[in-house]
Amino acid sequence: MLGYKATNWLNLGGVLGYMDGKEDTKNDGSYDGKVDNSTISPIKIGGHVNFKFTRQWDFSVQMTKIGSRDVFPKEVWNYGKYPVTGYTLFDMYTSYKLRHVTLTFAVNNLFNASYYPTHSAVRGATTEGRYYVKGTGSVANLGVVVNL
Repeated sequence: MLGYKATNWLNLGGVLGYMDGKEDTKNDGSYDGKVDNSTISPIKIGGHVNFKFTRQWDFSVQMTKIGSRDVFPKEVWNYGKYPVTGYTLFDMYTSYKLRHVTLTFAVNNLFNASYYPTHSAVRGATTEGRYYVKGTGSVANLGVVVNL
């Protein structure tokens, strides 16, 4: 994780997550197989920009990028071995402080990306198709915080 306060009104940050591994598929001391997607997740890259326009008004945008992972042949697709398709999501948050009240507004999945979350892809589709479920579209939240 990395954070940087560029100025009094601008903060930047980011995160990178990566793992990989091998497993002993025959229990013979030879690490010859890839670890499945239920244990090893794809690369994750995130970043955020926070603006403080005034003492009362904050604005933030964040991005999350999940990479793809397709390391198993189709013949062995099973729980944890289905391909994971990557996706990118953006979120936005702003708040404005009045005397004793703070107004907030946020949008998750700002651009309404169509995606399958990693946990959905790991489980894969069954004959009923019940596990292969798309991620949530854009969701807006409006809030009021009262400080007594």
